[in-house]
Amino acid sequence: HYWEPVFGTCVFLFSFVIPVLIITICYSL
Repeated sequence: HYWEPVFGTCVFLFSFVIPVLIITICYSL
């Protein structure tokens, strides 16, 4: 079960990066 923590980390990373990208894009506009 090696991919479970990796998948959880990816989900956490995307859930953090996507809002930051959206805020950055909105701020740059």
